[in-house]
Amino acid sequence: MSALFSDTHPEAEALQIALWRQAGPAHKMNMLAQLNASARTLALVGLIHRAMMFNVDVFIPSPRPFL
Repeated sequence: MSALFSDTHPEAEALQIALWRQAGPAHKMNMLAQLNASARTLALVGLIHRAMMFNVDVFIPSPRPFL
């Protein structure tokens, strides 16, 4: 099997692929949900960072929590 990622040791990559293959459908969906949540968080942080670079007053924490 050829390496998928050049920055990962081939043995570690083979182990990761084997674990993915052994995982059940529910576990795979859970991993996918976690990946999507992480991507959304990173996107939001990036948007907030960009907005703050142009206008510091754009992101002001609310004095009361969101309901």
